[in-house]
Amino acid sequence: MAYVISDAADGLTAEQILAEGTELDINGSEAVAEGLSANTDYTVAVAAVSGDVYSEVAMADVTTMKGFMMDYDATDIVFATVSASVISGTSADSKHKLSAVFDNGSGTTFTTELWCALGADGILPDGTYTVGSGEEVLTMVPGKIWSAIEFQGSVLTVAGDPNEYGAAVSGTMTVSGDRIVFDMVINDDYAFTGSFAGEVKVAFESQIGSDLTEDYHAEFDLSGSSDYFTAYSWIEDGFVRFIINDYEGDNFQAEILWNTPVVPTGTFTAATGAAGETGTFKIGRASLTGIIEGTGLCIRDEGFQYGQQGYHGAPAYSGEITVTDNNDGTWTLSFDLYDDIGHNFTGSYTGEMGTMWF
Repeated sequence: MAYVISDAADGLTAEQILAEGTELDINGSEAVAEGLSANTDYTVAVAAVSGDVYSEVAMADVTTMKGFMMDYDATDIVFATVSASVISGTSADSKHKLSAVFDNGSGTTFTTELWCALGADGILPDGTYTVGSGEEVLTMVPGKIWSAIEFQGSVLTVAGDPNEYGAAVSGTMTVSGDRIVFDMVINDDYAFTGSFAGEVKVAFESQIGSDLTEDYHAEFDLSGSSDYFTAYSWIEDGFVRFIINDYEGDNFQAEILWNTPVVPTGTFTAATGAAGETGTFKIGRASLTGIIEGTGLCIRDEGFQYGQQGYHGAPAYSGEITVTDNNDGTWTLSFDLYDDIGHNFTGSYTGEMGTMWF
């Protein structure tokens, strides 16, 4: 038995292959072809003879790996650090896509994208994460490598001159407490194993402009001449806006989706969908200077400032707002809300409430 590997193997006869090709050990498990160029198409032609009877020619087209692709096992790599960030999902969601880069301190890295269910602490939960398709929790995105500077998914980079790369096609990453173990197949045929001592932790980034770094409780003192508690009817635009303005303190704003010319009372939760439903509050968004659009709290370190210095935005993403008519000339508005990264902000005010345009 013999083979020929060439970019021009078409048309060879069994006799030519056996006379000119490389002999194969019929009992051997594999043969290694030397001297091939990287990222090149070849044809493999194989033939056999028994006595004076020749086989038909078996042929297969193959493409060699790119020159920067690993063609060896990479085992027992010990990673020293990890950095991670959330690609999609907020602290209020049940599923998140995470990017993490493990580094051994000498330039060898393992980059992965995976689906998980982070808790409020942002720590990657224990479990066995498996390389595969789909977006189910505990799934790692397979690696794809287009060039030495363009790849995605789960990819091992071995430092060198030049660097070499391995795309994870199967295997697992097992997270157990403060230890992570890697056991994968890269570039279809080679092993990658390693470990990391520590946990993967991310800090959620607000997608609606929240500046909160911890929970916050607002106290309102509306004894000044510039303070006010007012409900404004904007039912032509489908909502009623409540404002509690403490001129020397914070400003709270709630926009309740509403379509009748009366002050809404009851308990209201966050709107869902593009339009929202009547009787829910608009999710908030904060500007770079902390000004609230929709529903939320503008925390003001030194009260009202024309330049908006010391303003911090706490836009509402979820929670409850309750408006009560006390039937004694006073109203109570209380809120127990959360931004989109899990910080809670609360407050309440009872007093006379002005109304406009009802």
